[in-house]
Amino acid sequence: MMSAPPTSAEGNPSPQKRDKESDYPSLAQDKHSLGTERGPDDRIADFTKWLVRFTAALFVVTTIQVWAFITSERAFIVVDDFSAVPKEFPPTDVTQPLVFSAIVKNGGKSGAVVVGTDFVLKNIPKAAGDLAAAPEYVPLAAGSDLFRGPVISGTDRPAIFRPQLNGKPMVLTAGDYAYLRAGGSKLYVYGYIDYKDPFSWFGPKRTGFCWVYNPQNPPGLSPFDSCGSDKYVYAN
Repeated sequence: MMSAPPTSAEGNPSPQKRDKESDYPSLAQDKHSLGTERGPDDRIADFTKWLVRFTAALFVVTTIQVWAFITSERAFIVVDDFSAVPKEFPPTDVTQPLVFSAIVKNGGKSGAVVVGTDFVLKNIPKAAGDLAAAPEYVPLAAGSDLFRGPVISGTDRPAIFRPQLNGKPMVLTAGDYAYLRAGGSKLYVYGYIDYKDPFSWFGPKRTGFCWVYNPQNPPGLSPFDSCGSDKYVYAN
């Protein structure tokens, strides 16, 4: 005849019996552990999640690399070596119309085509202050474009500008030149040049330029200095 398991005074199994039973998981624990097992659908969901993250990261990295490549391969047009023609300014013969020259340079790796220019000449009296905070561009008269056409990578091309006033070549008087040399006014020349390269999918790029007449420059040098304003001198 089998004896009943030892019990405590409260009728519960003895501590020794409880310790022995704790060595084996209960049925409830088995059911709990079975309920947390991950099936094939869960593994596929995890894989898809990480695949999406990896693809997004790969897209970002690829976009940066493509952008860096395009930036490094683009054309870059600047307008340099601005001067009067002849370089002596005021000219010996003040009755001659104003003529200016510049060099259009392509320092980039791709060829470019200049598709538009603008050039503004402003003689601002000293009492009137300085240039406006932002450029005020005025459409050029027909036939007075600074430059149009292709510029091969690593090369430069000369450009000539002949400003006009009321449809006629602009001429300054001897009194105008004297007033400029005395500092009574400042003569500014500014503008922009628009160009396209093989990567101009969203429109042309633009380079802005600006010079100011400096009567203190020694003979042999251009009498014009950069005006130094980032609102007028820029590249975008």
